[in-house]
Amino acid sequence: MLHRLAVYSALALLSLTAFSSKALADVTFTVAPNSGSLSTTANGTMLESTTAVTVTVNNTGSAAKITFSEPACISCETADPQGTTRSASLTFNGNTISQPGETLDIPSGETTVQVQLRVVRPVMFRAGTYTYGVNLSVVP
Repeated sequence: MLHRLAVYSALALLSLTAFSSKALADVTFTVAPNSGSLSTTANGTMLESTTAVTVTVNNTGSAAKITFSEPACISCETADPQGTTRSASLTFNGNTISQPGETLDIPSGETTVQVQLRVVRPVMFRAGTYTYGVNLSVVP
C-alpha cells in the first residue's frame, strides 16, 4: 500500500524566553522550506524521517540550552492508536539528544539544528497525509 509522504514541522514553543530576572532575549525559530519528510517502512507500521527538519535558532542573548517535547500528531489521516510510540532526536554541532527534557548547549547568535522523528504504531498506517510536530524551547 502506498503512503503519501508528509512534511512535519518543528514548532516554536516560545519566542520570548527569560534569561534572567532583569533581561529578556529574543529567540526565534525558522524552519527551512521543504525540509523534513516522513516515509513508511515496508510493513506500514512505522513512519520515520527520510530527511531531517532544519531549524535555524537565532538567540540574541547569552549561551543557553535547547530542548524538545515529545512528538505529537498535528494533522493525521487517523489518530494514533493506543500503543503508538513517538520519538524524536535533535542534533547540533555533532551532538544529539533523543529524550524530551534533555538539553544541548547552544551559543548566542544563529545556530542550525536538525530534528528527526519516528512514529511506530501497533497497526498499519492508513493511506493519507500525516503531519507530526515537535516543540522546541530554549532555556537559560
